[in-house]
Amino acid sequence: MTLVVAVVAVAAAVAGPVYYQAALHSILAGDMSGAPFLGRGFEATTTGTMYGMLQSLQTAVTGELVRDLGISHEQRLFEPPVESIEGSYTDPTLEQTFLLVWRTDFCAHLVITGHCPTRPGQVIVSKSDTGPGTGWHIGSHIRGSGWPTLTITGFYQPPNATADYWVLRTSSYFPIEQPSAGRSAAGLDAAFTDLATISAMSAGQQGTSVIDEQLAISRIQAGDVQPLAAGMSAFANSVALTTQNIVPQTTAQTTLAAVQSGWRAVAVPVTLTTLTLLLLSWLLLFLIVTEAVEARGAEIALAKLRGHGRTGILLFGLSEPAVILLAALPVGLLVGWVAADELAKTLLLPNTPVGLPWTAWAAAAGAVAGGFAAVILAAQRALRRGVVQQFRRPSRLAGSRGWVVDSILLTGSAAGLAVVLSSRQIGSASHGVLELLVPGLLGLAVAVVAARLLPLICRALYGVTSRHGGLSGYLALRHIARREGGVRTTIVLATAFSLAAFAFAAWLVGQRNYQLVASARVGAPEVLTVDVPPGRTLSSIVAKADPSGRLATAVDTYIGVSGGTAGEYTIAVDPARFARIASWPRQLPQREVDALTSGLSPAAAAPIVLTGDAVRVTVDVSSMSVAGEQLYANVTTGASPLTLGALPRRGTVTLTGSLTGCPCVLQSLALTLPGGQLVYGGSAARVSGKLTIGALDVRQHGRWLPAASPGSLGSAATWRDETADQPAQSGAFGIKGSPNGVTWTVADIPSAHDPTLGVADVPSPLPAIVARPLISSGRPLFTGNGLDGSSVLMRALAALPWVPAAPANGVIVDRRYAELEAGGNLTVASQQVWLADGALLLIRPKLLASGVRILSDSSLGSVSAQLQREGPALASALFLSDAAAAALLAAGAAILGLYASARRRRYEYAAMEASGVRRRTLRSALLIELAVVLGFGVLVGAATGLIAARFVLRSVPEFTSTPTEPTLSYVAAAGPVTSLLGVAAALLAIAAMLSSLALIRGVRADLLREGQA
Repeated sequence: MTLVVAVVAVAAAVAGPVYYQAALHSILAGDMSGAPFLGRGFEATTTGTMYGMLQSLQTAVTGELVRDLGISHEQRLFEPPVESIEGSYTDPTLEQTFLLVWRTDFCAHLVITGHCPTRPGQVIVSKSDTGPGTGWHIGSHIRGSGWPTLTITGFYQPPNATADYWVLRTSSYFPIEQPSAGRSAAGLDAAFTDLATISAMSAGQQGTSVIDEQLAISRIQAGDVQPLAAGMSAFANSVALTTQNIVPQTTAQTTLAAVQSGWRAVAVPVTLTTLTLLLLSWLLLFLIVTEAVEARGAEIALAKLRGHGRTGILLFGLSEPAVILLAALPVGLLVGWVAADELAKTLLLPNTPVGLPWTAWAAAAGAVAGGFAAVILAAQRALRRGVVQQFRRPSRLAGSRGWVVDSILLTGSAAGLAVVLSSRQIGSASHGVLELLVPGLLGLAVAVVAARLLPLICRALYGVTSRHGGLSGYLALRHIARREGGVRTTIVLATAFSLAAFAFAAWLVGQRNYQLVASARVGAPEVLTVDVPPGRTLSSIVAKADPSGRLATAVDTYIGVSGGTAGEYTIAVDPARFARIASWPRQLPQREVDALTSGLSPAAAAPIVLTGDAVRVTVDVSSMSVAGEQLYANVTTGASPLTLGALPRRGTVTLTGSLTGCPCVLQSLALTLPGGQLVYGGSAARVSGKLTIGALDVRQHGRWLPAASPGSLGSAATWRDETADQPAQSGAFGIKGSPNGVTWTVADIPSAHDPTLGVADVPSPLPAIVARPLISSGRPLFTGNGLDGSSVLMRALAALPWVPAAPANGVIVDRRYAELEAGGNLTVASQQVWLADGALLLIRPKLLASGVRILSDSSLGSVSAQLQREGPALASALFLSDAAAAALLAAGAAILGLYASARRRRYEYAAMEASGVRRRTLRSALLIELAVVLGFGVLVGAATGLIAARFVLRSVPEFTSTPTEPTLSYVAAAGPVTSLLGVAAALLAIAAMLSSLALIRGVRADLLREGQA
């Protein structure tokens, strides 16, 4: 048993340094792999004359990296570069401009029909550029001004835009598939050619050269991080490159700074927990060695009587614990390494290397050194003690022992607590880490006091056990009160279980908060970002894939990039499906969620869809203050606005306009002054009038058909006045419906504004569910982002503590209304499919079969796992493991110490059995003694740890960057804590029972004949 405790002590001390070294590799690999390309690499770009430009760029970039990093780092820490040369090629026949590109090994990264260019003048073009628009096919010739004639040898399939090879150039090379926000889509994707084509161009041709290079993550060691961060920062701000018209881009230094922050988050907790465990191991080994030597007190006394010298006595009495400690060193090292390896497999990234650093050897040597210190102290005590004292059984009361040691422990604990809790750095990360010392210090302080109270409590119960309870309780309480071993056991158990209870509570709280934050950040168990094939709608694809409406929902998202709504996250949803699938704040019951989301889609007019090749509007003008007022229509696609024609001052007129790119949705009808009458910057003219829209038709296959039913067209609810910036007091206007159509009255509108009659197919303001930080109390109206980046007036139905997928900055609106408000323009929006738990395997194949491309996948499990691989979470896991090892050590040492103490009383038990005391009574007395000492220590320690957790956990870091939302909980769930305490109590009870049975079984009357003393 002594060997087991010694091995566990060494293993527990070793596991911390081994785990820490592995955690460094895991954090480095995780942060670097999860960073965008520029966060783990760089791009250098230059423009100018293409001749010789790439070679100059290569020389300048390599020279700068060597100066900033050193030649060894530059050669070892980077992957081979990806280089490209780009020029603008204009096809005068098509009147289109596209990029002509050479890029390193581009054919290996494209799926090509035909063959890759192998000779000068050969190119491959995108499949998106084939068809009637260009007439291109394999063998076609492209003739451009200032460039050689190009021959098409193949077509390529536009690649995955998120691949490292393409990601930084994707919007330039593939503008059809990946249009950039804020610019019109280019007509053609890039054409790729051989380097010989670029080399054969005229000397004055202008273009761009690019070098993309990423770090070789697997080759970066912990010692490389600091110089690499400094070097990449110097590279990004290089004056030498700037003077050569070279633009370097990288954020690798930021990623590396985050890596170092994660390391610091692990380093201090690992050091503190390892030192705490090391000190506890020393205490336990001291107690075990002391008990072992005390148990051989009679043999040592006999050795003295027989004339053995000091060396012989020491070899005889202390050789066994010394040999055990020496054996524990290599075995403990191996066990600690295996334990850390298993912990790393569970918590760290796969294939994280787990070595045996020098700090692990130092920790193992330190643990064993504590045991040898105990051996030396025990040796001095054994040599100084007289023979008579060796034979004498300890009889003084435990409560009467000196206060010197206890005073030192109590004073040190109180001083440590005062320093930690009164630190001026309260709220800082370093202070939060120091809070990890609280459970150990508080546990030790309480344990010292509790150890003093236990003998007093037992003595107070002397009278009760004299009158009631039988002989078992009588013997047990007196043994506890007069033995120092029980008091020492109480201190050790209470301290260790205080750590264990605190660590388990911290781990439980952390796990729950990681799940909560991951749930809020992802928004649903699984979120797929997708690309929808042309001519299809995501909602119809999802409805077909999931007819039940309980497994999948379509979601559009947009993040504001400028103005007062920058960073605001618009989430457009199908309310009923979204309510069932999204993750919501726990305090929000499902029925309330259903009620809230149903409010997102109030009744509105049906959209007026225009199909065919022309639209016709019949207008009866009752009066118009300005002659020649032009009527035009705003539609969602095609040539919008669509001019219809001039209105008379009075009379009926039918106006016609051509439709392009429809089906489309009519957004509004509007009036404008003829250009000659409009004075920019203001005009004295003001527009008033009254007109009736009597018919709205579209032409399909040569036939005119109604675009809207007469009931819809003539309903006042279908229309609303949307005249911009029209103050209410400037004039009266109104909309009235009738069987003859809708009558619109325009009154005194300044000529600088176009009177506009909008289709009321979208509620105004648009209902929204928002994150609480976004709106002011009592002000439900606010301006939000539309899916096209425009400003939209919204009304908050509710302000939630946090919103799915955007906890602090989310705005949820109805998807159908949001798409209508955006005019169907989703160019800058992101389309997603949110899935219920377990729905991925069922829905994903159906989406792929419908032609949907899955661009990225985010899940609750993956984000939670990522959070649990951050520094604070890794430290919490190690703290729990070390605390569990400490509790196991303390329990083992306590049982061993109590067993040894009771074993020295075998003669007493033999005498009592010889005098008529039943063996069952002796066994019960010993069992009660063990149960009281063990139970008291465990309960005091667990209660202390849980109390410390209640007040301290809020200050212990759980995240590298603490989220503002959702609000975290720091109260451990009672169920798991109670279960753990129950299991611990049961195991200790079983151990106590087995120990008492084994000890009493060895008690026999023959011991009295062996001549004890």
